[in-house]
Amino acid sequence: MRDVEGSLSSPPEPSTETSPASAFAARILDVRPDGTLVFDRQQLFVGDAASAAARRAGRTAEMGLFALDARPERVAVAPAHDAAFVVWYPGEAALDVSPGGVAAMSALDAEQFARLYRDDGSKRASLAAWGGWVTVVDGKVTSFVEVNSP
Repeated sequence: MRDVEGSLSSPPEPSTETSPASAFAARILDVRPDGTLVFDRQQLFVGDAASAAARRAGRTAEMGLFALDARPERVAVAPAHDAAFVVWYPGEAALDVSPGGVAAMSALDAEQFARLYRDDGSKRASLAAWGGWVTVVDGKVTSFVEVNSP
């Protein structure tokens, strides 16, 4: 993750008529009781790209991040049975899988992610503000990697 963070580029935000498929950036707006994720696709810039995109929009990047959400939407997609969710600062109940000296991160299954979302208000706020990278294959969320947000 350390090698990837800060170097990921986000494809342009798709139109709202485009079905979610492949990998894209999105804010997580809700996790329903059945585990279905409700998200809003966006374009997420990191590092130098964030500064440049923010300047073009007449804004400033926060902590090396800039999200461009030109088309607000609510897209609901259920997780695959083996979906993996990588989150930063997951709370005391989650296993820290990061190497020493690196920001705490954990890999969760769909049920653990839904519980974290339900129980942790600051995590919900971060996921709604910045989100991360979602991968959808065959109409199911197969992975989510939270951006290491401010």
